[in-house]
Amino acid sequence: MLRDHLLLIDQGSSPAEYLRTLGLAYIEFALSNPDYYQLMFTHPPIPVQAERMVSESSSYPVLLHAIQRGIEAGVFKPREGFGLQEMAYAAWAMVHGIAMLRITYLKGFPIPFESVDRESLSAFGRGLQTG
Repeated sequence: MLRDHLLLIDQGSSPAEYLRTLGLAYIEFALSNPDYYQLMFTHPPIPVQAERMVSESSSYPVLLHAIQRGIEAGVFKPREGFGLQEMAYAAWAMVHGIAMLRITYLKGFPIPFESVDRESLSAFGRGLQTG
């Protein structure tokens, strides 16, 4: 379900805009499906298998493709110890943290989450653009 939701995002935008929109869609999915989202991430299969993460049914390859596209376009700048996999991990950790906080501890907290999330993801994207 998450993968299908992410695949609805138009890939025609710039790599940085696409990655930001992908992150916002990830958060939107968690907000729309909080019980399912928590089930997905609080009861992962043990051990987590790399083969499952990169399978066609997983959402992780969507993120990898977005980051790789930015690297190939020269927009995202990999560096020693911070290449494709590390960038994808950092992006996932950021949106996962935002999503989990919004559906649990910060549910109903009075700040303008949408604009804060957008700005946070934009700042992250700018960070990937520096070498």
